[in-house]
Amino acid sequence: MKTFILFSTFLLSSLNAFCQQINYDIKINRISNQTTLSKSKENFLTIKGTGCEQFLISGSNVSIEQYYDGMKITPGSIGKTANIYVVGIQKGKRIALGTFQFTIVE
Repeated sequence: MKTFILFSTFLLSSLNAFCQQINYDIKINRISNQTTLSKSKENFLTIKGTGCEQFLISGSNVSIEQYYDGMKITPGSIGKTANIYVVGIQKGKRIALGTFQFTIVE
């Protein structure tokens, strides 16, 4: 019984180390849960998180410029939807973390 408990504890701690939890937060212009992107004003995206060595951002109907402290997001056509895709790099593997949709406004 002691051997089983010892083995179970080792197995669970190994799985925890292997499957590190990923936490992240995306903000547009310092606001979480943003639902719109402005065509006439600057949109600045920041992402902070743990559990990944790196976060990658791509999108559709937007252009993304990398800066030291975040990314400038320039949306496409007004009234359409823009998508931003977030991918994390963990232990050399890419993990799709989420897709965020935004309505483009004036």
